[in-house]
Amino acid sequence: GEAVWRDNEELFEKFAEQLVSAVLSTALTSIDANVRMDSLHALCRLSHYMSPQRLEQVLDRSQVCELLSALLSTEGSAPRMMALALVHVHMTKAPDAMRP
Repeated sequence: GEAVWRDNEELFEKFAEQLVSAVLSTALTSIDANVRMDSLHALCRLSHYMSPQRLEQVLDRSQVCELLSALLSTEGSAPRMMALALVHVHMTKAPDAMRP
């Protein structure tokens, strides 16, 4: 994964930039649990591989906060674990993007 990303970084960064908003929107609005989890996995991977600068540019703080609060308030443990993984990645790579 990371070697392929480094070899094609510019292409993947542009693709990821366009994909983040779609994946975030799908994770927020999907009523299908499988689609939501797939979107969350994609968002975690995109967030992990994107550069901190690009991640800060494409993150919509209000949407991310809305998604995290929805995930943390669910009954299942899988969505809550995904929320914690997203918090970790975003606070590690783009802490300024999540500050008011």
